Amino acid sequence: RESETCYFLVNLELPLAHTEDAGSVK
Repeated sequence: RESETCYFLVNLELPLAHTEDAGSVK
């Protein structure tokens, strides 16, 4: 799935604030 890969990569690149938001999306 592209979504999971993108989510994972973004998680590593973006700050913790974004990580928290991304976690909520998933």
